[in-house]
Amino acid sequence: MAELNLFRFTPGDSALHRMDPRFKLAGLILISLTAGLADGWSGVALVTLFLAWTFRRSRLPRTTLLRELRRFVWLFAFILAARSFGHPEGEAGFWGFSRAGFAAGLLFDWRLMAVLAAALLLAATTPLTELRNGLLWFLHPLPWLPAARIGTMFSLTFALVPLLFEQAEAVREAQIARSIESVKNPLRRLTSLAWPVLRETFLRADELILAMEARCYTEQRSRPVFRSAAADRLSLGLMLALMVLVAACRMLGV
Repeated sequence: MAELNLFRFTPGDSALHRMDPRFKLAGLILISLTAGLADGWSGVALVTLFLAWTFRRSRLPRTTLLRELRRFVWLFAFILAARSFGHPEGEAGFWGFSRAGFAAGLLFDWRLMAVLAAALLLAATTPLTELRNGLLWFLHPLPWLPAARIGTMFSLTFALVPLLFEQAEAVREAQIARSIESVKNPLRRLTSLAWPVLRETFLRADELILAMEARCYTEQRSRPVFRSAAADRLSLGLMLALMVLVAACRMLGV
């Protein structure tokens, strides 16, 4: 099976694991906004230091963050290349390469990496049920949105997508065992992989629907009870202070 652990919960007993999911979702929004405000190296460095401190508090394995972020290496490389060549600022060198564009690409990749790292910390320290309950808490005051339905779709998506990747990897390994890799027609190879995966996807969806109906699933459910601590409010205050500090660095042009 595929070793797909992208944004998957890792059990633990750290302060970040015990944090109220509502505050963690609000913190992810604040960190994303702060990374967007950081248009200089000092601002991004402040965000990185805060995330490093948060990662240490989470007590996750040290290789977890790097292992998950490496899946986005091609995205980072594409952004860096797109910014480096043909950048409007600065003189273009060999093949249109621009030092200003290269620096802008590095900065953008760093900001994007910070947002992805924050999302990884949220998913790795929060069970899927708590994430859904926190999302429902934010959506319930909005009368025009079906909060329960959106929460169910959110939880099912995060629960089933890794299973689909595992199924695709299992099909690929089975086809390699049957020498399907020797087929030179790329369309036939793609079809032979896509059809079993799609078939298994629809079968799992039907099984899930039957299981939910058998358990009398309904959107009219009791709302979860949250208990926040002083440490949660302090952590949110630190993220607000970080946002103000980064905004000040941007205004000063640091």
